[in-house]
Amino acid sequence: MQNYFIPGRYDISTEVNGKVYNGYYTESKGMITVHYNCHSETTKKSSNNDVIAEIILGELVRKYGNN
Repeated sequence: MQNYFIPGRYDISTEVNGKVYNGYYTESKGMITVHYNCHSETTKKSSNNDVIAEIILGELVRKYGNN
């Protein structure tokens, strides 16, 4: 995955079926958007953004494939 500088970008990773997958999330206007392999999902910010983002990343990996 090519890394570009994006202000407010936070790199995250999660493990699915013993394999680690990487993604990132961004924050804007009280929301976080998790990005993985050309797919994204947005939810409200919380005090546990990293944990929420890792859970969403796992969902994106399962939903859109883990290639």
